[in-house]
Amino acid sequence: MRDAARAGPQDPALAEFREFIETFGARHFKAEEFMVLGPSHAGSGPCVGKNSLPDKDLWENVRPLVAALDAIRDEIGSGVFITNCYRHEA
Repeated sequence: MRDAARAGPQDPALAEFREFIETFGARHFKAEEFMVLGPSHAGSGPCVGKNSLPDKDLWENVRPLVAALDAIRDEIGSGVFITNCYRHEA
């Protein structure tokens, strides 16, 4: 697992995840939106540094989430913002 507030554009994990997301055609979302660790990870308090990027063997779990979020976005006709996609075990 990697530990970062947000995977950077040149991050190898993000590049690989981007290719994965493209295999199932997310219409409204970019890979970067799913690689955010949340504001508590980088802020202050008891949760700082406790989140991480998901292991590659968990990526398949995002497929139904992307389908649902794309459908919601189509239905409401407005943006849907992801603040955190994955929570690592604390």
